[in-house]
Amino acid sequence: MAGSSARAFLLLQIGVRLLTFALHQLLVRTVSPAVFGAANVQLELVLSIVLALARDGVRAVVVRRQAALRSQATVRALHNLALLPMGCGGLLAAAVGGAYLRYMAPPTLWAAGGAALPVSVALYGVGAVFELMAEPLHMRALGLAQYVRVRIGMEAGGVLARAVVHVLLLQPVCLRWMRTHGGAYLTVPPGELPWALLAFALARAAYGAGYFGAAGVALAHCTSVRTVAGALCPACDRPLFDAPETRALVRVTTGQAVLKLVLTEGDKLALTKLTSLAHQGGYALASNYGSILARTLFQPLEESARLQFTQDTGEAARGRAAALLQVLLRMHGLLGTALVAFGPPLARAALRIVAGAQWADAPSPAAPILATYCWYLPVMGVNGLVEAFVQAVAPPAVLAWYSRVLVVSSAAFVAVLYGAQGLMLWGRGGAESAIVWANIAALGVRAIAAYVYVRRYFAPTAYRAQVAWRALVPRARTLGVLVACAAALRASAVQAQPAMAQLGMGVALASVVLALEWRTCTAALAVLR
Repeated sequence: MAGSSARAFLLLQIGVRLLTFALHQLLVRTVSPAVFGAANVQLELVLSIVLALARDGVRAVVVRRQAALRSQATVRALHNLALLPMGCGGLLAAAVGGAYLRYMAPPTLWAAGGAALPVSVALYGVGAVFELMAEPLHMRALGLAQYVRVRIGMEAGGVLARAVVHVLLLQPVCLRWMRTHGGAYLTVPPGELPWALLAFALARAAYGAGYFGAAGVALAHCTSVRTVAGALCPACDRPLFDAPETRALVRVTTGQAVLKLVLTEGDKLALTKLTSLAHQGGYALASNYGSILARTLFQPLEESARLQFTQDTGEAARGRAAALLQVLLRMHGLLGTALVAFGPPLARAALRIVAGAQWADAPSPAAPILATYCWYLPVMGVNGLVEAFVQAVAPPAVLAWYSRVLVVSSAAFVAVLYGAQGLMLWGRGGAESAIVWANIAALGVRAIAAYVYVRRYFAPTAYRAQVAWRALVPRARTLGVLVACAAALRASAVQAQPAMAQLGMGVALASVVLALEWRTCTAALAVLR
């Protein structure tokens, strides 16, 4: 595998997530659940729609051609295509923001936010436009040996800018200053929500500006200022698509991006219709904590694996791809079963320690949602890897077939969600836990379909045994130990032992599992070397 890339991505994500976690801890103890839900569910939904529609399809095509980007001829051929997200960004931000304010924004949010709501939506759109302006620079960096360095600079610049603005503006003294001086310009209801919402929006705009600025500085350092300026200017003598195949591929990948958007943001869409702002805050908190592992470990491994799959060609590449998939999927199998065993019984104790009793105890739904999220993470990790393989090596015909799979997974999401509602199976987490289960069902459909393609891809080769499911699941002895650990932890939770005692028991039992599967863990770490 591209060891230095994977290691650098992992170190980047760990550093970024530590900073984000520290900021997150400050936010959950200084803002109300309603503010947290409005910013992290409502406004993030607008941002996600704009970025997905404008960027994801084009980026998927460019990444598939990463190896060819070392050639200046390929860079020139894809120049205008890389500018497409930037060109569409402003129009999409205005259209999506206007549609959200008119049709989707809940009346309760309008009532609590007043004139601060449209201003906040506009600032989120500005942040999205800044991020999209970095796409041409990202394309140029893909063809450089210093790509990881540029990517680290982009991520770190955005996160640092966002953290500084968050920390400053969400301080009580700053919120009072905004309320005192901003009241002359904005007509808003009394309370903290309008000004806290503006603080979140300004922080998101700062992230986009920092992301774009750091991308320009990092790329200029690796190449030249002229390269950065040239990347941002359209070339009138070149077509938008260098070949009909590129146009067809962009059409397919953009269609898939739309379908994935419906799936990945379907939970937020359902939340806006089914729950209050305070419960949306509980869901956002639980999903943020639950996805720390996904963002810290799964995402860099997935991106590095995708880059490796696109770079390798030939029969020898199949052997490397099969070995990589075997090691990473086996690691995900071990991590997934451990999460299912340890996560649900320890969720409430962990929340009580890191977020406080207001989030861990009723009426907040955060604890049962976090417990359910522990079932979601294994599916997310496996799907990320097998889907990265499909997107990297599959021909357009297979990608079109996979688009139909995404439609089926959307139907699975809707069926599970409304089936649970009709059968009164919301559970202790209410509608929020049912939404997580619906996400599990939808992502499971995608993971199974992508794994079927992986098996078919390797079936005619000598490497088919490496991707067989028997080579990927943990050993029976390990599964037995995990079942025993889960029973012990659940008994401890029922007896209502102190939170620190429950977490201490969890750490002790986890060390036993680690000793049993030390070889699997070291093999996975070797991939990063």
